[in-house]
Amino acid sequence: MRYLTGWSLACMTALSSPALAQSGGVGQAPHADGGLMDIVVTARKAEENLQNVPVAITAFSGRGLETQNALKVEDIARLTPGFNATVTKSAASSLYLTLRGQVQNDSLATVDPSVGVYVDDMYWARSYGVSMDLLDVSNVQVLKGPQGTLFGRNTTGGALLLNSNDPDFSDFGGMVQGTYGRFNERSGTAVVNIPVIPDKVAIRGAIKKYDRDGLLTDAGFFNNIGGRKGTKFDDRDSLTWRVKAAFRPVEDLEVILSAESYRDHGNQYAQRLTYLYPGGALEGDLKKLGMTTADIDAYLRLNREDPDFISVNDVSNNSVRTRTYNGRVILDTSFGAIKFITGHRHTVSHNALDLDGSVGSRHFTDQNQDLEQTSAEFQVTGKAADDTIDFATGVSYLRESGWDRAFSGVTFGVGPATTLLGIIETDAWGIYGQSTWHVTDALSLTGGLRYSVDDKRIKINNRRATYAQAFDNNLFAGGVTCLYPTVGAAPTDALGNCVYQRGDSFDGISYTAGVDYKPTESVLLYIKTSKGFRSGGENLRAIITPVSFTPFRPEVSYQHEVGFKSQFLDNRARFNAAAYYTKIKDYQASVIVGSPGQLATIVQNAASVTIWGLEADLTVEVATGLTATLNGAIVRPKFDRYLDFATGADLSQSYFSSVSKSQFSISGDYSRQFGSVGLKANANYSWTGFTALDDDFSPAAILPYTTRKSSGVLNARVAVQFADDRYEIALFGRNILDNRDLVSALAVPSFGYVNGRFRDPATYGVSATVRFGGGQ
Repeated sequence: MRYLTGWSLACMTALSSPALAQSGGVGQAPHADGGLMDIVVTARKAEENLQNVPVAITAFSGRGLETQNALKVEDIARLTPGFNATVTKSAASSLYLTLRGQVQNDSLATVDPSVGVYVDDMYWARSYGVSMDLLDVSNVQVLKGPQGTLFGRNTTGGALLLNSNDPDFSDFGGMVQGTYGRFNERSGTAVVNIPVIPDKVAIRGAIKKYDRDGLLTDAGFFNNIGGRKGTKFDDRDSLTWRVKAAFRPVEDLEVILSAESYRDHGNQYAQRLTYLYPGGALEGDLKKLGMTTADIDAYLRLNREDPDFISVNDVSNNSVRTRTYNGRVILDTSFGAIKFITGHRHTVSHNALDLDGSVGSRHFTDQNQDLEQTSAEFQVTGKAADDTIDFATGVSYLRESGWDRAFSGVTFGVGPATTLLGIIETDAWGIYGQSTWHVTDALSLTGGLRYSVDDKRIKINNRRATYAQAFDNNLFAGGVTCLYPTVGAAPTDALGNCVYQRGDSFDGISYTAGVDYKPTESVLLYIKTSKGFRSGGENLRAIITPVSFTPFRPEVSYQHEVGFKSQFLDNRARFNAAAYYTKIKDYQASVIVGSPGQLATIVQNAASVTIWGLEADLTVEVATGLTATLNGAIVRPKFDRYLDFATGADLSQSYFSSVSKSQFSISGDYSRQFGSVGLKANANYSWTGFTALDDDFSPAAILPYTTRKSSGVLNARVAVQFADDRYEIALFGRNILDNRDLVSALAVPSFGYVNGRFRDPATYGVSATVRFGGGQ
């Protein structure tokens, strides 16, 4: 035991890592026999012990995430095996979410995600704003594999469930927290819970303000040829707030209403040039500016080798604003619960990008989105047949509308430019149901079915012209041509736009079926098979070939999984593992295409994809107050058949962007009371293997700039608490080892460059927290 204790302490302090579900559960309850706390999850629409649920889940409590320095959704991913969350290449406020090798690698309004995001039971259709700060979080659950037979939207990769704290009817209380860190990082958080009428009406409010100075400063390379010397990049200025009101007019009826706002703006992450295609367009631009071959080589070397160096000719900036309104009505009945969930979400995003990331002016894009969604879901859950059957069934509706606009230009202010404005309307229906029959106390059978229908309509206003004509919707003085139906055609409406529109309908059936068996009270074995459905859609930026006008087909995923969950050593150890095999038909692949003045992403269907993987996590209570956690995942995706939609070229060697073939994390939690003073410490180390950052199968010369090598990130937090946890002072460090590897890359052969972005530098700081009353 002495050796095991020493090993765990070493893991906590030297290697450290994210405490997984098992060390920071959603809800925790003492186990009847002591040892590790039971973790309560709601993956099947009822509160259950994680160890009794035949589903691969990683779960966290809000306090557990805070302990592990998890401030945003991206941090949840680093703590979860098989899950990746990466800031998109075009918007700092939007995320690519990858789970079990499945990813939506574009944030277009016409492409549905493979990983669904649900916040307080409401589905968020778009990832704009998902990168917001976590605020007053109750719990987070990551469900792996196709979802749909229990949820209002269908996804093929999995689901991310974010739940904020509901108002407490009985206790007044709250907290105030302030943080200061490196790069003048300042944040303030306040939470208050007010029982207006005990057991009848309660209100809860939470707000967080976060500011940070820029991480990088333009160096003004080559006598400030870019003209941006001294400009700060990667600053942040965000504000998040939420107000919830809960009503209990009668004992069995509860109504919860909420309003949430998020806004963030600043000079977003700065791309920098990492590779020039010999003889390419950008190389020619730099030489026209007076740079010699030696100057260009020195410039590239600084961009590649010094992550704190940057020198560009334009400022990339980002702003996003979201408003979300949510309502839930829950009626408890003799057989279970009836729930109605409705909500409205409005997202406005603007991103201006110096995409080539150089002191030249080869490629600039400006993107705007203004999207609204309204959703409603009716759900019934409960038990039947003397509690031998658990069931959940529901019907859902989603309405989404708005526009997604992209402006792209070559040689800023001089060369040709294009504008694409896609106006969308979507109506999506779903009806679903799932039930579990407990044949015996040890054996259970589960089956579920779903039918989905999506009606999608799009109208695209497009043009190619001079900068002024393409960028300003009020200028139409000659020279405007159409991108399609045929390049060179005259405008087709009175406003000078070239209009293309169409509508399509997509439907599909999904299912799940499984068997689980408990040979002992502490061991669960399960096997399941499921089919997932991701709706098809129209290509918003179809500009190159008439083939791209054809809508992309729905993606269908078939996944087979076996797993087991176990507790042993008198409930002081927990080990869970799962293996899966996935076959995907009509995989939705996003490819980059180029034309004069335009870079666009087109979604096409790869014929067949195969993915297999393994996931495991181990948690051990080494001693009283000391817990160690180790988890890992292996993912192996490959294209079985993949032919380019336009040329017929074989693309089966393409990479799966943002998919790490191997991941692991290790962590340690230590908690001890010294009289009236408490000590809590966590250290976590997360490691990812080789990761492609771009989809293209790059030649050897380019590979170092479009992939990330194996590496890890170390985080730690130590807190001292006084007066029963009422007061706390904490020291924290993020990316302590200063890992500055690439986290994003984009290869654009047609314009002659590869850009990249490096991981944020090491950050450290202090926070102070005061908690008061109850209901914290």
